[in-house]
Amino acid sequence: MLTQVDPLCATTPAMTTEILLRNVRVNAIADYYDILRLKQLVNTKIQHVLKTSWSAFGFSNIVKEAFNSTSDMALYNIMTLTATTHIEELLELKDFAVLEVMNAFSISVIQNTIAAHKAKEDLSTQKLQVVES
Repeated sequence: MLTQVDPLCATTPAMTTEILLRNVRVNAIADYYDILRLKQLVNTKIQHVLKTSWSAFGFSNIVKEAFNSTSDMALYNIMTLTATTHIEELLELKDFAVLEVMNAFSISVIQNTIAAHKAKEDLSTQKLQVVES
């Protein structure tokens, strides 16, 4: 008897990677044929899997596939925001540092990191001003 696996609840890093790669490929097809709702649906699934089943294993392959197969800026943003969140872990991986797409990808990660840092800094400044007054 075969057991059904919920495609949104991966149980191993390899399964998570495969699910994400499939969804990125569907995104590329939707992008090519300009099917906006399908891109949005797939991007929502990708975000869900990345949030609930995060693993650095295979993430470099997912980024490579995303940046080489589609021009969907929303998907690029999902990838860069995820990398920003997990940047310390990813920088330890050799395959992440040598990604061919690092130019555009790196810039987006750095921009998101700086934006996140500025937001935290602004919040700290506001809290300090409240305490001082």
